[in-house]
Amino acid sequence: MSLLEGMRCVAAGLAFLALACLVARMVPLPHVILLSAMAFAVQGIAELGDGVLGLRANLVRNWGRLHAGHKARTASVAKCTIGVILLLLAATGFLLAMS
Repeated sequence: MSLLEGMRCVAAGLAFLALACLVARMVPLPHVILLSAMAFAVQGIAELGDGVLGLRANLVRNWGRLHAGHKARTASVAKCTIGVILLLLAATGFLLAMS
């Protein structure tokens, strides 16, 4: 398992934990928001890292297929954009949880 796959597994675990806490009402809502923001942050870092590596190598793997050239650059830019959006959502969640 690569580092990016491991980070995605951690993000999925955090999202599941946040959902379980929300359903069971075990913790206050700000803590659930904080867990969700942490999941967004981990996933955003993984997507941004994957996109940057794809831009540098000019290779990207999507759905088990390896792409090179223009398709790889387009997919890598999309991954970087998604990573930045997820990090902005995480920052918004952190601000909401702290207020």
